[in-house]
Amino acid sequence: MAKEIKITLHGLRVLRIFEENSGKALSGADVSRITNLPGGTVYPILYRFEKAGLLGSRWEKGNPKKLKRPLKRLYGTTKPGINRYKFEIANNNFG
Repeated sequence: MAKEIKITLHGLRVLRIFEENSGKALSGADVSRITNLPGGTVYPILYRFEKAGLLGSRWEKGNPKKLKRPLKRLYGTTKPGINRYKFEIANNNFG
């Protein structure tokens, strides 16, 4: 069960991105670009949500030498994460 944490407006924006892209793994940079939130805001949210069970993560597969860049950490929603997003939208006046 996901730990109960407070969801801020920025956090809700992050969860919405995952709900809209259901099944698609996104990197922190993807989330930052889509939400127009700075990385310094996005990465702590991703960490908190993963720790609370609202998101899961994995390292992308590939060889960094062939990719010519470090591997990305990819995040995806969990069922509790989607349920929490729907609960917050249904019970609050978030726009």
